[in-house]
Amino acid sequence: MEGIEEKRKAAMTWLKRAMSDFAKITELIDCPVDELPTGTVCYYCKQFVKRSLKAFLSANGQYFDENYDCEILSYSCEQIDRDFSWVASKAENFEWYVKGGKEFRSPPLEETMECLDFVLKLKELVFKKLGVATINDLKVPKTPREKTLKV
Repeated sequence: MEGIEEKRKAAMTWLKRAMSDFAKITELIDCPVDELPTGTVCYYCKQFVKRSLKAFLSANGQYFDENYDCEILSYSCEQIDRDFSWVASKAENFEWYVKGGKEFRSPPLEETMECLDFVLKLKELVFKKLGVATINDLKVPKTPREKTLKV
């Protein structure tokens, strides 16, 4: 059984990865609307969703398979906390963006904007549940490689 510190460390590691995806999203949307790579944006939204949900599950000591999709992860989160009940209905849509590691379809701009809105709401919920106020609160020990690269 994992202790509180181990759970917190695992959760923060997943959340740090999610925030890396979030940074990529913000980078991608900083372009003219007609050049927005909607499929790529939604791919990173999906990655953010999966990793954020894994962070919450890790913080609660819950097992999950690395290959679980957004919908399964969201149902697992809902079993722990009913505040996640709205997530599953939206999360199932994320499986359409990528199939087998390749872009499956590029959604229209309106759908991409809905994905972005969903990501912002989920980020707020997960940060609240994990007691994280800002990205600066994500204290994860650096790996030896990161220390060498001075990341």
